[in-house]
Amino acid sequence: MTYVILSVVLNAVAQLAMKLASQKELSIKHLLSNVPLIYAAILYIVSILFWLKGLSGISLSRAYPYQSLGYILVFSLSYFLLNERFTMLQVLGLFVICSGILILSFAK
Repeated sequence: MTYVILSVVLNAVAQLAMKLASQKELSIKHLLSNVPLIYAAILYIVSILFWLKGLSGISLSRAYPYQSLGYILVFSLSYFLLNERFTMLQVLGLFVICSGILILSFAK
């Protein structure tokens, strides 16, 4: 389970790096000098490796709901690190996701 959660965390951080990368020049010529984009690609690759390792230990139906933690992490990180603001409806949706994760975590 540890590898699954690490995969989700790395994926969320990669999303933030992608956001930062999108604020730079995106032409083909500048792609290799876009440091946040390079970090995002590396994080995605490592995230996939952790996900594969995690799946070797548990069933996909048990592991996949934890991908929803990525929504919570991206939401939180973008609020605190990127100063993004959200509506009450978005916050309510986040609580619905959290409730679903909690319910699924008790399922056998």
